[in-house]
Amino acid sequence: MADQFGRKLQVYGPMPDADVADLAALAADAVCVGPDCDMVREGDPCDSVLAVLRGFACRYRLLPGGQRQITAYLIPGDLFGLQDGAMRAATSTIGTLTPCAVAQIPRDAFLDLARRRPAIDRALRLATVTDEAILQEWLVNVGRRTAYQRIGHLLCELLVRMRAIGAAQGHSYDLPLTQYDIGDTTALSVVHVNRTLQQLRGEGLIRWDRRRVDIPNPERLAAASMFDPAYLGLGEAPADSFGDDRLIA
Repeated sequence: MADQFGRKLQVYGPMPDADVADLAALAADAVCVGPDCDMVREGDPCDSVLAVLRGFACRYRLLPGGQRQITAYLIPGDLFGLQDGAMRAATSTIGTLTPCAVAQIPRDAFLDLARRRPAIDRALRLATVTDEAILQEWLVNVGRRTAYQRIGHLLCELLVRMRAIGAAQGHSYDLPLTQYDIGDTTALSVVHVNRTLQQLRGEGLIRWDRRRVDIPNPERLAAASMFDPAYLGLGEAPADSFGDDRLIA
């Protein structure tokens, strides 16, 4: 599982085998965490970096009234804690959506390795920029796109991200989200989410069964949702993002 960490960073550019091996060594002591568990809570000290090696997690903020806003999804190879390090306190909560394997890496050891390995440093910088770009795209989603476009855009984004780590088969991938999760991501009520999913199904744009999503014609869904994968930093044109199964680099 620790190899997943290095493989994910290779999405952002070539990396020597020694760098991948050292990243795997940092993430070797992973722990298993059950579903619906908060691994980090907002305000917790942030003196380490978390690497998700298996499973599906999310970053979210919880308002005093109990309303939740999901601000990111973390899939295998994703990191949490790099941006919060300067503040020394977590600015959001990280919760698991499925059973996860997570490595907790001391921040100093992680940053020391990045300082000594230019390819790792470059990949981390690009990963951070991509995270910010995703957050901006999600802001546009909830501010300007319709419910139909918000959900379609999210499903296209996740397809591209899952393909990049080899976790999709063709145009389908496992997606362990409830309609509540989708609503808390897209700022929609559960009723609105349900109605929109039914519309997408009725138009033949998605098939969703037993937590697995299949997108029969991703180019068509991308066009309908105004999805352009450029912000994901994978160097792919929209049509290429849904091509052969491979690690995008």
